[in-house]
Amino acid sequence: MRSLPRIGELGSTIPISLSRIVERLTEDNQAHPGHRPGCACRLACCHHGLMCINACSGTNGYNKTGRWRHVPPRGVAAAEPIGMAHMGDGNEEQERDKKIPSERRVSRRQRSPVRIFLILSASVLLSGIVAQQTLRLFALPTEEAIVLNLALQIFLLLPIFHLFFFRILVHYIVEFGRSTADLQDNAARLAAIVDTVFDGIVVIDERGIIRDANPATAKIFGFAVAEMIGQKVNLLMPEPYRSQHDRYLANYLRTGETKIIGIGRELIGQRKNGEIFPIELAVTEMYLHGERKFVGTILDISKRKEAEELLRRTNEALEQRVQQRTSELAKMNLDLSSEIAERKLIEKKLELQARTDDLTGVCNRRQFDVALEMELERVRRYHSTPLLIMFDIDHFKQINDVYGHQQGDAILKELARLVSQEIRVNDIFARWGGEEFVLIVFENDLDGARLIAEKLKAAIEGHAFPRVGHITCSFGVTACGAEDDASALMSRVDKLMYLAKERGRNRVEVQ
Repeated sequence: MRSLPRIGELGSTIPISLSRIVERLTEDNQAHPGHRPGCACRLACCHHGLMCINACSGTNGYNKTGRWRHVPPRGVAAAEPIGMAHMGDGNEEQERDKKIPSERRVSRRQRSPVRIFLILSASVLLSGIVAQQTLRLFALPTEEAIVLNLALQIFLLLPIFHLFFFRILVHYIVEFGRSTADLQDNAARLAAIVDTVFDGIVVIDERGIIRDANPATAKIFGFAVAEMIGQKVNLLMPEPYRSQHDRYLANYLRTGETKIIGIGRELIGQRKNGEIFPIELAVTEMYLHGERKFVGTILDISKRKEAEELLRRTNEALEQRVQQRTSELAKMNLDLSSEIAERKLIEKKLELQARTDDLTGVCNRRQFDVALEMELERVRRYHSTPLLIMFDIDHFKQINDVYGHQQGDAILKELARLVSQEIRVNDIFARWGGEEFVLIVFENDLDGARLIAEKLKAAIEGHAFPRVGHITCSFGVTACGAEDDASALMSRVDKLMYLAKERGRNRVEVQ
C-alpha cells in the first residue's frame, strides 16, 4: 500500500509552472542585469508575462481597464507579450495612463512575481497541513481509501486550490479583525459611558469586595478608584450599616431575602474624610463568566435633601405665619363682631329714641302720628272702631312754679309709668307734648272707652306723687270714624279735653 506524503514532502508537489517561472526569473536576472522582462529591450523575457526584480528605466502599472502593461522608455517601442491578448494601440493606452494618478501606479508595483510566489508558498504550506490531517482520516487499507488519497493529492497539486483556500483564509482573517475592532469599539464606548455618567457605579462580588468602580463613585466618596478596588464595600458606609452589611449579604445569599437588591432605597454613606451624607442606592444582581456580581448605582442626594429641608423650614415658617395671621383675623373678627353688636345696639337706641319720648320713655308725637295714620287706614279698610283718649295734668303750671321744672319732669315720668301699668299691651300710649298725653284703645263703643278713661282718672287721683302728693287730670274721649282724618280727629278730642277743664277739671268728656 502506498504511504501518505508528509509535510516535508509537499515541496516536491509544487506545480511545475511555478518552478519554471522561478527558474526563468533567475535566468533573466543573470542574462540581462539592469532590465525588466517584458520591456522592449529584452523581448525574450516577456513570454511569461511577469516582471523581474531588477530595476528598469521603463515603468509598469495597470491601465484603466485593470490590465497590467509596461511602458518602455522614450524612443523604445513596446512589444506585445507572448500569450496575452492584444491591448490596443500603444499610444492610445499611453495617453490614458498619463491620466492615472501616480499613487495608484506606485501601489500596483507591489504586485511582483516574488509576492505571488510567497502567497502561493504560504497557501501550499497551509493546505499541506490541512491535507495531512485530512488524509489521516482516510488512511485505511481499502481500495476506496487509496483512490480517495490519490485524488486528494492530485487536487492539492492544482494551483487553483491553493489560491481558493488562501482567499477563504484571508477573508476569515479580515472578518475576525473587523469583528475584533467592533468589539473593541463597543467596549471603549461602554467604558466611556460608565466613566462619564453622573451616578456612581460600583461592582462587588459575593464576599462584598469591590471589583470595579467608576470615577463618579470616587468623586462622591472622596477615594481614588485604586483605593476602593479590593476593599470591602462597607468602607463606604457608617455605623451601624458597616457592621451589619456582611451579615445582610450572607443572609441574602443563603435565603434570597432582600431589603435593597432589586428595590432601591435611601441610605447613609460615609466619605473618606468621615463626612456622613445621604445617598440613593439601587442594587441589581448579574452573572458574569459564571460568577455572581452585584452592581450598585449610587446617587448623592445631599443637594436634594438640603433643598427639601429648606422647603420644610419655609413651609413651617409659612404655617406659623398663617396661624398668626389667622389669630389676628379671628381677633379682628371678634372685635368687628363686638363693633357690629355695639352698632346694632346704638342703631336700636337711635331707633327707639326716634320713636319714644326721652323723658317718659313712651311713644313720642312723631311715632304716634304714624300709628294714628295706620289705624285710620285700617278703619277705612276694615271698618274697625278704635277710640282716642287725650288727657293732661290739672294745674301743672303751678306745680312747676312751686316745685320747679325738675319736680315737674319727675311727675310726668311717674304719671307715664302709672298709666302704662293700667293699659293693655296692644294699646298705643304717647306723650303729645308738655303735660298732655294721648291713648288709642280698641273698644267696640264709646261707653267702653269712657270706662277706661274713668279708671285712669281714679288711678291718677288716688296715687301719691313725690313731694306733690295727689294730682288730677282732665279727659276727652272720641271715636275714629271712616270720614275722619288725623288733624280733624285730634282737634275734636283736644276740644273735649278742654271742655272737661272748663266744667271743673278731673272729669271725662265723651263725643
